Amino acid sequence: MPEKEHRPTPHEPRSDIQQAMPRRRNSTSLTARHLTDTGHLLWAWGIAAFGLILLFASQYPGNHWMWKITRAVLNDLGGLIIASVALGLVWDKYGKRTFRDELFAQYDIGADIRDAGIEGFVEAFQDITEWDELFERSQHIDIFVGYASSWRGSRRRDFQSFLGKDNTHLRVILPDFTDGKVVAQLAHRFGYTDEDLKKRIQDAVQFYQDLRTALAPTSTIEIWLSPMAPQFSCYRFDNQVVVAYYSHLGPEAVPAIFAGANGSLFRFVQREIDGIIKVSKKVPAPEQPQAPAQTLTQRH
Repeated sequence: MPEKEHRPTPHEPRSDIQQAMPRRRNSTSLTARHLTDTGHLLWAWGIAAFGLILLFASQYPGNHWMWKITRAVLNDLGGLIIASVALGLVWDKYGKRTFRDELFAQYDIGADIRDAGIEGFVEAFQDITEWDELFERSQHIDIFVGYASSWRGSRRRDFQSFLGKDNTHLRVILPDFTDGKVVAQLAHRFGYTDEDLKKRIQDAVQFYQDLRTALAPTSTIEIWLSPMAPQFSCYRFDNQVVVAYYSHLGPEAVPAIFAGANGSLFRFVQREIDGIIKVSKKVPAPEQPQAPAQTLTQRH
């Protein structure tokens, strides 16, 4: 039988759009926004310049009755254009923000967002670009995923750099591939056979086991197998958590939320992870091969 084509799960990047970037604080979104703002500004200056041209044209001398009418029209139209551009720039720069703040204050939306600690949102998980920064500034990382093969493969160097630092700790929770019910549930959700799904989880376990070679003496890796199929994937760093959802429609792009450590969403994820670990089983580290015994010869 031909090998089944790999279909990425909703929370792992797809190869054809892996390099895409999101709306949240990242280089492409900021660049796109900068280009949009620059485009608007150029249009505004162009229209304002046209208004100035009309004003200057209206000053051209002439006594013909038709030109007097035309000059008055040009003068009024030029002034109207310049005033409209000025008002538009003021609204775009300050008015929209003030209106938004008043709207949020009226319905208390801002307070809810602050209490949850939400700092950002992306329409597609694969668009996140802050991973390097999150790994670099953290000492403790917790991950709960189905298997996330594409994501973990693209983050191999981040994992190695993270674990090579002193006093870093990585805890990874994966579905228990020996639990038939869990495997069947996830296989149905992701569209794989039970054997395919089991193999993908086993590959994930091996990936994290192999990372032990990058461990600094004071750093640790813990791998846990959960008896519960994840309802969402989450990535907890020291001061931020990333939560990505699963789609009920199959391999669709799914949104992800960023939340800070002072918010209720971060605390919820922390409780979830700690609670899941309590009912999970720990994967032992592979035994290190023993060095051959040294034969000591006594000199006479």
